[in-house]
Amino acid sequence: MNQLTQIVKNPGVIIIVLDGCRPDGVTRAKTPQLDWIMANGAYTLSARTIFPSITFPCHISMLYGVKAHRHGIYGNYSSPIKMNGHHSILDLAYMCGRKAAAFYDWEQLRELSSPTVLDFAYYRRANLEKNASRAMAHTCAEYIEAARPSLCFINFGTIDTIGHAHGWMSEAYLNQIAVIDAAIGLIIDKIKAANLLENYYIIILSDHGGTGRDHGGDSAEEMTIPWMVTGPGIRRGYEMTGQLHIYDTAPTMAHLLKLPFQGIWQGRIITEIFEF
Repeated sequence: MNQLTQIVKNPGVIIIVLDGCRPDGVTRAKTPQLDWIMANGAYTLSARTIFPSITFPCHISMLYGVKAHRHGIYGNYSSPIKMNGHHSILDLAYMCGRKAAAFYDWEQLRELSSPTVLDFAYYRRANLEKNASRAMAHTCAEYIEAARPSLCFINFGTIDTIGHAHGWMSEAYLNQIAVIDAAIGLIIDKIKAANLLENYYIIILSDHGGTGRDHGGDSAEEMTIPWMVTGPGIRRGYEMTGQLHIYDTAPTMAHLLKLPFQGIWQGRIITEIFEF
């Protein structure tokens, strides 16, 4: 039994994706919740996503633990994910008897898990009204308190929406990061109020960045993403020094959840985040 197992008997993971959020957007926008995560966890503002830096391929690499050439998805098109022996972390949790849920405002993300895997799924079309993101966060928070899932995935897509409409790093873009930060606060506050904070690891990251009004290329603005985690046994206020890739997320989540490591993963467990 390792030290992580001793710290939390039945750990859960909440993974929050800020679609299209650049690291310098985090540092320039008003983000008290993300600031709190970094102050109470381990983080990097120089993680790397995959090429092409497009939403669906990036999410596949994130949750399947492999590079683009392995999963073969290079665009935001609907295509069955057929990789023999490969499983999404959502599927793996289900296969191991864990409860998993997903919340998202871009319907394509329904394909991140197999049918019947999710205990609960929530979809609401991306809406720039402030209350839309809050409504999704509120539903997520209420579900976590009531059902205590082992794995909860939530994607906020409107930062990316604003980037395409007004430009990455525009005033509107930075304001939308602040809106999503406030929505994340609803989830964190609910977990705290339910005395569940020590039972969950919270991972927050982006899938890709952007430049001008688009993304998909290999520029630093498109390929660099924030990645942060807080929870029991995680270093506090620690800025990571090693290189982290988006496909390291699935193996690290599996380790936190005490799920079996998959030999086909190309990512690694990010051991630098731990206190020991």
